[in-house]
Amino acid sequence: MLVIAGVTILFSFPFQPPQPLPASISTLTTRSSTSAITTMLPLIASSATTSSTDRLMAPDFSLQDVNGRSFRLSDFRGKVVVLKFMSTNCPHYKTEMPQLTAVWKRFEGRIVMISVSLNPHETDKRLSEYAESYSAPWIWARDTAGVGAAYQVTGVPTICIIDANGRIVYAALGETPETVLSQQIQMAMQG
Repeated sequence: MLVIAGVTILFSFPFQPPQPLPASISTLTTRSSTSAITTMLPLIASSATTSSTDRLMAPDFSLQDVNGRSFRLSDFRGKVVVLKFMSTNCPHYKTEMPQLTAVWKRFEGRIVMISVSLNPHETDKRLSEYAESYSAPWIWARDTAGVGAAYQVTGVPTICIIDANGRIVYAALGETPETVLSQQIQMAMQG
């Protein structure tokens, strides 16, 4: 774990490299796992300080979920948001799904969870079936608006926790243990 000016960035040990993004995402390039972590650090560290009011604002975005409903990140201001960048064919994300489901059940009604697929070949139907197979009722959407690029995501799974004021308070590349995720959500809820 690394703390840069009050923002925690988790490195899992033994480190399991994330799955690279598909080559068809032209705005992003595939890098080694170490470079991928280093690439995401500027997004978080660029404006992170110990003061929560000086932390980096999460880039707003608008997407359509797998059920056809449009939403914006800013619609959820006032709640902690767990934003998960993923792909259904990522083995690390599959490993994480039971943990994410447990976190959802623990914090249901107090957080918003959004899984955004960065795989350009993913369909709404496939995402919906995937969510259903894990009993994961949170928001699922495909990245049709460059959200991954806005968050400088270079591999999946990647997670960001956004506090009630819309500021990024935590980011991790790779699998995030349930205990760490729960702890970070609780800290974000406390402000």
